[in-house]
Amino acid sequence: MTKVERRHGTVVGGVHALRGAAAVAVAVAAAAATVSCGTDGEDGATTEEDFTYVLDSTPVTTNAASSTGVVTDAAKLSARLYPGAFIPGPGNRLLPNTDLVTATPEDGNPDAVDYVIADTATYSDGAPVVCDDFLLSWVAAHRTDLFASDPGLMTRVRDISCVAGEKKFRVDFDAGAGQRYRELFGPGEVLPSHTVASAAGVPDVVDAVNTGDPDALAALGRSWTSTFDLATTDPATVPTYGPFRIEAREGDGALLLSANPEWSGDRPGIDRIVVTGGGDLARAVNGTADVVDAAVRPGQPTDADLAAAGFTVDRTTGSRIDGLTLATDGVFATADNRRAFTRCIDRDAVVAAVATSTGAKVAPVTLRVAGPGSPAAEALTPSATADSSYDPAATRAVLGGVSVRVGFPADRPRYAAEVEAVTTSCAAAGVTVEAVQLPAAAFDLPGVLGRDVDAVLDTRTAYGRNPSVTASPVSTVSQIREAEQALAQEAVTVPLSVEPRLTAVAGTVTDVSDSGTDTGLSWNMDRWISTDHPVTDSAAEGEEDA
Repeated sequence: MTKVERRHGTVVGGVHALRGAAAVAVAVAAAAATVSCGTDGEDGATTEEDFTYVLDSTPVTTNAASSTGVVTDAAKLSARLYPGAFIPGPGNRLLPNTDLVTATPEDGNPDAVDYVIADTATYSDGAPVVCDDFLLSWVAAHRTDLFASDPGLMTRVRDISCVAGEKKFRVDFDAGAGQRYRELFGPGEVLPSHTVASAAGVPDVVDAVNTGDPDALAALGRSWTSTFDLATTDPATVPTYGPFRIEAREGDGALLLSANPEWSGDRPGIDRIVVTGGGDLARAVNGTADVVDAAVRPGQPTDADLAAAGFTVDRTTGSRIDGLTLATDGVFATADNRRAFTRCIDRDAVVAAVATSTGAKVAPVTLRVAGPGSPAAEALTPSATADSSYDPAATRAVLGGVSVRVGFPADRPRYAAEVEAVTTSCAAAGVTVEAVQLPAAAFDLPGVLGRDVDAVLDTRTAYGRNPSVTASPVSTVSQIREAEQALAQEAVTVPLSVEPRLTAVAGTVTDVSDSGTDTGLSWNMDRWISTDHPVTDSAAEGEEDA
């Protein structure tokens, strides 16, 4: 990627923006290396009686735009802390979030989109949501040398025109990319720039971006990671603008969510929600969880066990896929090499490995834009499968004798099984695949892909990905076909299989539904209602006093 720098309103690489005015006056310093915890019954402490929501992975960060956030499913935590400009909902729909911002493409110029931030959009510390927050997400995607970000579609944004502290801004896309504007600024991607800047010692984010101040941008890049790291910074000190805030983090990593006092929308249906990781379905059976987004693995309670405990079980697959993202340097510097690698991957062996490691039957995937089970996928899968069939001889002719390092989060047994299957199938092509289990902290530094590993295995939807094409999952079949062909030629990503899903919801809880996207069940968490945890008058009084 071309390095993007701004100097006095002009940006090397052809990007331009307005000079910022004074920065927002409100700034809250993030308290580092502090953990909020307490004993049962104290303010800010969890109790056994609290409503408990178990995620399939351990919460690590609330920054879903970071590389760490992607591999640890941060969007499931941040969905109602930092809800995006559009909310991924069931049916692969992107629902406008006018509580945050209204986006309007310009008449006659679909590649320019005007955004107006809601007057009521306010952080839990009282600071307003302003365009600086959106600009920070833009520079994070363009300066991957300084920010440990997962850039995606944001790389097709040429510029964000922002005056510091303003409630409106304009986004200019590369030609044709504007039709995907609904995929920008997703959950957990628009973050409090005033908090990041305060922790970084940078007085004005907009000025730092406009001038390309290298020291200021480097400091912002470090703070952009550490501020939202749940083990590094006390999350109770980091403001949110969604219906929930993090009130406390317990010693075991559990997070206590409570109502954001500055939220102007409908009050959450549950006062306090404890969010924890591990995906353990046994917690549903033993009565210590109300909603579980389960880790699909052998040895979990059966559906009959869960039904007997009063839980409804759903195994419907969504739109997320397990897949590889390849580096574009080193062994994969050329498209020829990347395409050759895809041919030594036996997807039938991959899905068999998933079945063995999880007990779940999933389908292989060869498409990058069309969502699993969609009409476009049904129409295009046969040809895509034929074009990407297992052909170790074709791989050997190009890559025979090379080694490929495949990295993946260490706490995902399914990933280990998938990489083992790839290792075996590619060995037949003379390619040595080295499985590299990485702790979440490994992704905190920029450049892990290409430096430490040649490929990364993760799970996500097509939204916000595949920036080189203009089609999205809701485009026409002909548009998606053209995009799929182009992406297959680039081979920067390698789809493998549909994500296995398993959720369990107590019969006392209503309005829970799986989006099937990166936010999972959390997309409407503030709408959940529990007869075991009714809204209390004391919470309502506190909200009114705020």
